[in-house]
Amino acid sequence: MANFENDDALQLRLRRIMTVLALDPVYYEEELKKADDLRKAYGIAQMFLDNPTKDPDKVIHTFDNGYFWYDIQSHACDFEGKEMGHCGRGEYGTLVSLRSGEKRKMKPFITLEFDGTTLYQIKGKGNVAPKKDLWPYVDWFIENMGVERITETGQHASDYEGFDEMLEYFDEKHPDVKFKDAWVAEATELLEQWESSIETDSQTFLEIEWPGPPDDAGSAGVGLRHQAFWPVKDIIVDEDTHRLRWEIRQDAQSIADDTLYPNPRIRTAEVFARGVQDSEAAMIRVEMVWEDDFEPRDDDDEEAIKEELQNLESFLQELSEISGWLVSTQAAPEEAEFDYNEFHEKVQKKLEAYGVYRDVAGEIDAEDEGDPKQMELPLQESRILQRWQQIIK
Repeated sequence: MANFENDDALQLRLRRIMTVLALDPVYYEEELKKADDLRKAYGIAQMFLDNPTKDPDKVIHTFDNGYFWYDIQSHACDFEGKEMGHCGRGEYGTLVSLRSGEKRKMKPFITLEFDGTTLYQIKGKGNVAPKKDLWPYVDWFIENMGVERITETGQHASDYEGFDEMLEYFDEKHPDVKFKDAWVAEATELLEQWESSIETDSQTFLEIEWPGPPDDAGSAGVGLRHQAFWPVKDIIVDEDTHRLRWEIRQDAQSIADDTLYPNPRIRTAEVFARGVQDSEAAMIRVEMVWEDDFEPRDDDDEEAIKEELQNLESFLQELSEISGWLVSTQAAPEEAEFDYNEFHEKVQKKLEAYGVYRDVAGEIDAEDEGDPKQMELPLQESRILQRWQQIIK
């Protein structure tokens, strides 16, 4: 006993050994009595706990060559994860393993995630597609275990070609089984296909809500957000800008409806002090967004899925075109019905009408020319403030 650090360590090791004997009394005769000291006995016991004994009640089916489907009956299995080189976890169903071997010498080959009707995952070692010579075992599982749907798409893996080939094989073998979640898989594919074609910059942002798995959030959300800026008088920032922001937001929405098609929704209008958004001037920012959510009215109806996929693709194509115009220095063609320059100019005119717009470029030009009118700016700003206070009463 002197080999143990303290009584607590000794008690821990004894408990582990007693746990093993309670789980498998025969294990003493087979393994534990071979140990010539307590430390080695503890090591053998720990090996037992790390490598669970085959439970006959969890064997679903045994094939002629000794391979068997084993119901782990849990969402997680450390042994499965360690032996298979993956996380050993399921999110929607419990784990089922194709194994060979007896007692504590089981060897897994395939990990399934299954909830009684849907196969969510079919993974080989390292999260790659199982080898072809193992596919017939999965065939048996599909045919005999009530599988109605397979949603495996090769997620968490880089072996997309292997999964595509395997799923095509199963699709041909099992025509009555629905493969993948058609909406989730195809909507995800469309989003991935179009994502790189939608341009962004420091003022233009793409936002995607990816569709989830079955029985989860199945909607696909897409939004293109753009921020437009205009310089305003510094003195405005010091006042209550609630009414100004409300007026400009309403005006910007009306102008956008006339000049920008497809029409965006004006989400906000915000005022920022000099130095926050621009070092030269206070700024007003109008944020506009093109966004929509897509989900078939019935994810078991192929026509409904096809129709919603067409709607999604049309919207993504529109966003691709819009983003190109937003980030480009060139105006959109007249036939596009998207005149960003006119939108910007008309909002500027509204700001001028309210007396809050600041012509920074004009000030710089006048300063370069030594225009004495620049000396009157504080008085002008004072009159602007008086005028704006009359507006907000």
